Amino acid sequence: SSVTETIDPRATVTTDAGTAGLKTMISSAVFGVGNANNYDVSYEDGSFVITPRDLTLYAGSKTRIYGTENSTAVYTGGTTKFRTDAATATTGLVNGDTVADVTESTNALVTSNVGTSGLKTQITNMRLMGNRKASNYNITYVDGGFDITKRDLYITAGDKERAFGAENATAQYVNGTQRINVRPSDATTGLANGDAVSSITETIDPMATVTADAGTSGLWTRASAAQFSQGTDANYNILYVDGRFAIVPREVLVTAGNVTRDYGEPNPVVTEYVIERGDRTSWRGLLAGDEVSGIRSYYDAAITPTTQGGSYPGVIHIDPASVTAGYTGASAISNYRFRYAPGKLTIQMRGFDMSTPEGRAVITSTGSVTQVTTGLTGAAANRVLGSIGEIRGGGDTNAGASTGNGSGAAAQTVVSATAKQERSFADGVTIQMPQDAAPTNWANRVVVMNGSTPEAHDFVEHKDGSFGFDLGRTRGDRGFRPEDPAHNTSEAIPVLFTDGGSRDLDGIYTVNYSPEKLAIKPSSKKVDIPDPKEIRNTSAQALSFLYQTANGSFEVTFGNGIVTLYPQDEPALSIITAKERKAERAVLASGLLTAIEDLGVTPVEIRAVYIFNVLDGKSEETTA
Repeated sequence: SSVTETIDPRATVTTDAGTAGLKTMISSAVFGVGNANNYDVSYEDGSFVITPRDLTLYAGSKTRIYGTENSTAVYTGGTTKFRTDAATATTGLVNGDTVADVTESTNALVTSNVGTSGLKTQITNMRLMGNRKASNYNITYVDGGFDITKRDLYITAGDKERAFGAENATAQYVNGTQRINVRPSDATTGLANGDAVSSITETIDPMATVTADAGTSGLWTRASAAQFSQGTDANYNILYVDGRFAIVPREVLVTAGNVTRDYGEPNPVVTEYVIERGDRTSWRGLLAGDEVSGIRSYYDAAITPTTQGGSYPGVIHIDPASVTAGYTGASAISNYRFRYAPGKLTIQMRGFDMSTPEGRAVITSTGSVTQVTTGLTGAAANRVLGSIGEIRGGGDTNAGASTGNGSGAAAQTVVSATAKQERSFADGVTIQMPQDAAPTNWANRVVVMNGSTPEAHDFVEHKDGSFGFDLGRTRGDRGFRPEDPAHNTSEAIPVLFTDGGSRDLDGIYTVNYSPEKLAIKPSSKKVDIPDPKEIRNTSAQALSFLYQTANGSFEVTFGNGIVTLYPQDEPALSIITAKERKAERAVLASGLLTAIEDLGVTPVEIRAVYIFNVLDGKSEETTA
């Protein structure tokens, strides 16, 4: 009726689940009916199994900011990485077992949007403290939640400014800002995942009217309604920051007038000036209804009646005090910032004597030339007078030279000269003064009169055989202008002397022309030389020429690619036939300059230059 059961003593409360070899044993059978002695009783052991205990682990719920790594997520709702239920008789941790750690993961990506459903925190691979075995438990893992929150995004409106009186539409961004200014990203704020803002709505403070004064404080610009070209605004908590709006004074340029006076005259009062005007669409200029009158100007202190002739830009200045005093208008003057541009004074010289010491002026008239010299006596005065006679073209000269004792007393001499109008400089001609201010006596000046204003040029020669004119010294350095001719350099132009039939090569030259210089340099290139019979005179220009004691008249023509110089009188012919080449080269340079500047020829059009060594060269050409 009963037996005595014994459980394997190895099966203790701490014996691990699944331990092999455990058994149950029975003995001492008791018969309820019959006698046990009648039986030879044998006992067989049973098995004893320890099964895993149920254990439920719960993952913690987490949250992080959009665009951040999952490792930055934090637990929410009071949860931790994991938790377990309290132990019961058959579930939960027993025997002092403690969970050391679990493996945690999530299905959220760094690019997952705010509000994405189905995101979760998962745990697996529970590990117990010490050498306790997780296999003693039948573990159930319960997922936690995972939420993504919006990322802070700061957008600042651009700082803008405009001029007083201008419409707000003309305002420009300043201080390195632009229409959209997104604060740079850091770990938890700013644009992420390649997101980009494409536009915003910009509003300007309604107090910034066209009549608001320059310097009005507290004006703002405001951004709103950001639109994304990449990403979505749903991932961001957008914080808009106002920019600043500034109204600055309008720039107004007041330009002094230009005036002209004769040498020796006092500086005239400048009554002309130009005030820059503007309207609501611009930042510059005086607005309608605001006026300035009674503006005064003044000259540089160095400009006196004895200032040498020439053009003096920048020596006439506006008096700022007169602008302030003369301002009237409905707008405050503080709404304007006046700037000033100087004017130009031109001092006219009525003649120029190439032999006058220090470049002093001479005054020419129809019947006579009056030369005023200071500190010159005897032979020195005679040299001056002789030079005047040469300028006048070789007319009769009566010189009454005064003599002195060398003490520096002034001497005045009147010279009568009859000019040859067609062969020399006409009476009353004004020769353009050199631009350089230094009162130097150029030893190599060449005076040229053709179709343009007579000019005195500096003739230069160099050791490499090149020669030409320093035009910049006479005219000032103008720089290249769009109207200057193209193709202004020719690599090889032959220059020849001819009587209309024969030809004698002077040389082959490179010719370069610019507003600052005319440079002629020997060239070693081979060229085809046209025959004198190919000369055609399709355009012509008279040329009067003076170089030191050499002077004369020429005619410069161009046609069929040939520039031709015809001497018109004996002095001109003597320059061509003389052995002294310097004057002849000065004639060549003058002829080329005339062809280029007055006949409109560019150097690359020139096939050759012919210089006639006989008078009436064109007549011989016609009969050839």
